[in-house]
Amino acid sequence: MQTRPPWALLALAASFVGGMVARSAYPQNPPPPKIVLVTSMKVQPSKVDRYLELEQKTWKPLHQARIKAGNGRSWSLYAARFPSGTSTSRDYLTINVFDSMQEFDKYEESLGKVLPQVYPGNSADQLISETGAVRDIALEELWIEIDRVDRE
Repeated sequence: MQTRPPWALLALAASFVGGMVARSAYPQNPPPPKIVLVTSMKVQPSKVDRYLELEQKTWKPLHQARIKAGNGRSWSLYAARFPSGTSTSRDYLTINVFDSMQEFDKYEESLGKVLPQVYPGNSADQLISETGAVRDIALEELWIEIDRVDRE
């Protein structure tokens, strides 16, 4: 009868534990796909400061309230560095991430509910008009995640 070296039993135990860890790290039911709303803006060059002020001091608190109420996962503001030049179609992007289409639908309806809580006495029309005076929406897209690989 052949005896196993002592390290073989240790390797077998480590393989079992490693398999259990891997199984818990990669659940059988993966998380639902993310829904991403990408809004591209073209900002009038003379009004960049006002646009950024509106996004950061006015819209950001609204998005925070929407997310806190369960109407989205995240909101981000990005400045486009490339491409550049006078014929570019966008200068800034906002990205809203949702866990499902149902969450996106709730988000679409939430501005009228959240606005009075964050800014009592202000109307959505007024805020949208003020923002529209400094930027145009160049393109708005809704992306649905199909697949992904994450860093381990």
